[in-house]
Order: sequence, then structure tokens, then C-alpha cells
Amino acid sequence: MSVAGKLDIPFNDKPKQRLKAKVLAPFREKYREERAMAALPERLATTFFVALTTEDRRFFYVRNSKCGCTTVSQLIHAYVFGRFFEGNIHLCDDIPHGLENWRLHMEALANPDTTRFTIVRHPLDRVRSAFFNFFIDQKNISPEQHMGNMAALGLDLEDPLDRNFDRFLDYIEMSFEQSRLYTDRHWRPQVDNIAYGEIDYDFIGKLEFLERDIRQVFERAGAVDVVDRFLTGANFNRSSNRGGDEFEPSPRQLRRIQDFYAEDFDAFGYD
Repeated sequence: MSVAGKLDIPFNDKPKQRLKAKVLAPFREKYREERAMAALPERLATTFFVALTTEDRRFFYVRNSKCGCTTVSQLIHAYVFGRFFEGNIHLCDDIPHGLENWRLHMEALANPDTTRFTIVRHPLDRVRSAFFNFFIDQKNISPEQHMGNMAALGLDLEDPLDRNFDRFLDYIEMSFEQSRLYTDRHWRPQVDNIAYGEIDYDFIGKLEFLERDIRQVFERAGAVDVVDRFLTGANFNRSSNRGGDEFEPSPRQLRRIQDFYAEDFDAFGYD
């Protein structure tokens, strides 16, 4: 597309960070740790950005965006502290998470007593949710980094939904062409989000059966009482876009989604 040169698609500048850590490691302790992190496989490191591990090593959870991660994160907080977190759970630092805790995550992956799990979602529903969340209802807390690009692609809230959805699919395609792995995690392929094939999960649940599957996860970890006490009636996803469920993409748009996310459809058994 001719507009491609006008876009400034936001990516994590990992290659530059890795080079800096390698050069400066002999001189500063900080960079020695960063060099150790830089030695991680890129796909695994990217996943660790959104992973959390409880200090008792009972749970290792990868927060797969647009797949119930708010609810699941709150349940894990309730497991640790006996209560839900007040506020945005993704801003909570009470449980070790993120790449800075990569050593703890690696320990959890090797620990036979850790329950390693994540949740996935039908690719169509996930893309549709991201589209409404970021660009139609604009309920996401940080859509601004993408709005200029979408405006360059012609986003106009006065236009029909299908035209704006086409523009979003164009944006996804262009992002993948530049760097699929460092595309925004809300529409990055789920196989990349969770390092599928590199992390040996005990359980990969589905959002479509969240209550059933999360119960199995907590049963496996010997903590099903947390689900019994806290899950019923809980609703944390204030950025949910249920109105978007009524939007039906065209056959051509569906084919594009099937092409973009072919690995997700195959890996997780979606039609």
C-alpha cells in the first residue's frame, strides 16, 4: 500500500536493546543482567513480558490479551491475598510479573509442582474485540499510539463499520509485514503471545468455556476453593465490547482473518 511509508508502527526495539546490553555488560551490573535477559529466545522473552508467577511457584500464567486476562489475573490475586485487587489489576505489582522476573518464570517452567497455563480465544472474536476496544468504543487505556496510523489509513467513525474494519485489517497486515512478533499483543497471533511450542503448558483453556476451564486449572493447583469463593458473579472487564459481537465481518474479511491467524486456528482447534 502506498500509505505504508507514512505509518510509524510501534514496536519494541529489542535488537537495539540487545546490542546495547552486549556492549555495556562488562562495565555495569545492570547491563550484565540485561545481557542475560537478551540471551533468551526472542519469542520466549516477548511472552515473559506478560507472564506472572506466584511466589509459591503454584501458578505460572501468561496473560494473552483479549482472552479474559483481567478476570484470571484477579482470581490469582485472590488466591494470593484472599481478595480482589482494587483498581486496574494490570497495574498491580503485588505478584511477580514481566520480563524483569524472567529467572522466576524460568524456574516455574522447570518446576513439576507449578501449574503452567494460559487462555486462548477464537481469532475472529479476539480481532473483533480489539477493533471495537481500541478504535470504535475507544475504551482501551492506551489507544493513542495507534490512532495516528489508523487515521492515515482512513479511519472515520462516521463511516460504516465494515469500511473501518477493513482499515484495521490493513493495519494488522502491515504490522505483520514489518514485525509479526512485535506487533501490538492485542492483535498479535496468539501462538506468538504465549510462545506456543516453546512453553510446555499444563493447560490451555478457552475463553468460550472460561468458568469450566479455570476451574480445572485451579483444581490442578489444589486451589479450586478460590474459584468457588470468587468467580461467581465477578465481572472485571470494563473494557469489554459486547456490542461488537453483533458485527458480522464479510466473507472476504473472514478469509483475511483466517489467513492472518492460520496458526491460531490450527493450534487451538478453532473453525
